[in-house]
Amino acid sequence: MAEQDYSKNQDDALEALNEVRERVNLPKRTTEEAPDKDSFMKLLRKERICELAFEGFRYWDLRRWRLAGEVIDGKQAHGTKITKKDDNTYTYEQVSCDDNINRFFPERYYLLPIPVDELQNNPLCENNAPW
Repeated sequence: MAEQDYSKNQDDALEALNEVRERVNLPKRTTEEAPDKDSFMKLLRKERICELAFEGFRYWDLRRWRLAGEVIDGKQAHGTKITKKDDNTYTYEQVSCDDNINRFFPERYYLLPIPVDELQNNPLCENNAPW
C-alpha cells in the first residue's frame, strides 16, 4: 500500500508505513528521512524485512522490486544448526543450505512462463519472450 501511495502522495505513503510502526510503538518516519522515492523505498524495504520476517514474502518482494538478481544471484544461503549437549549447553554451527553451490537468478526469472495449456487454448496468446 505504501509503495503504491508514494507515486501519488508522499504523505499518504508515510502515513501507511507509520500505521504499521505505531502498532509496536516505533517512532514515526518523516519526510526528512525519505525526501525522495529512492530513500522512501529503502525505508519500506527495511520495514518489510523486519515486519514480515519468516513469512515467505522476501523472495516475491525482491522479484517485484527487480532486486532478486542483485540479492540472490551468485550467493549462497546459510542456516544455523543448534545442538543441545549433554551438559544442557548448546553449540551453534553455520551450515550451507545450498551444498556450497551458488544460487542463480537469470533475468528471465522476473517473468513467469504462460502455461502450455493456456497457449494451446488461445492461439493468439504468445509466451513471454525469455520463455
